[in-house]
Amino acid sequence: MSDFDWYRDNAVVVREQPAIAIYRNVYGDITIRQKGEIDPEPLEVEDVVIVVLPQNARRLAEAILAVAAAIPAPGPLALPAPADRTAAERQRRHRAKRNGPCNRDTVTDTVTRRDTAELFEVRPPD
Repeated sequence: MSDFDWYRDNAVVVREQPAIAIYRNVYGDITIRQKGEIDPEPLEVEDVVIVVLPQNARRLAEAILAVAAAIPAPGPLALPAPADRTAAERQRRHRAKRNGPCNRDTVTDTVTRRDTAELFEVRPPD
């Protein structure tokens, strides 16, 4: 037997809720239907049905959203902020950690005499 109480434990963040369907009925009205529980006497399911005229749908939706907005939102997720905004910054940090700080003037860090330009004069043959 488990000592977990599904009805009183604060760890339960989503309580059970019957399924809800929204569709247009044959008259074009908006029907909100919630799955019912099994009635033990006739042994059948009795759904809850609400019919809304289309011209009232926006007001109903706004009223639902207003009630939902009045409920305090949960706090932010406890995830750390990202250390950088781009992959390039991440790659720079990775290279700096692997190779040490980058205080070089060139890509290869050394310039040899062979790499420097040498001026010479080209003359046509005599």
